[in-house]
Amino acid sequence: MNSYGFTEKEINTALIRYKYNRTYQRDYKKNKYNTDEEYKNKIVERSRNYYADNKDKKKEYYKKNKEMIGAKRKYNYYKKLDKMDHYMEKYPDEYNKYFIDY
Repeated sequence: MNSYGFTEKEINTALIRYKYNRTYQRDYKKNKYNTDEEYKNKIVERSRNYYADNKDKKKEYYKKNKEMIGAKRKYNYYKKLDKMDHYMEKYPDEYNKYFIDY
């Protein structure tokens, strides 16, 4: 028994079931959903409607958080280049406002 209270046999059985279930789900979705034209059209229509209904929400979110989003982009850019000291020198207000605990 391990620290979780399961025997090796129980762990192996669970892993075998998990692997079988994943392959079954993958094959089921491939065969059913990729070949069913009605289902594909339904999903495309649902996506199109969702986009049309929520287009203004995304714009509103971006307008509300424009300053923070820009700061994150700059932060990630300087972090990727491994020049965080340049970022902190160039934008100390943004760094202190958004990333002091980040």
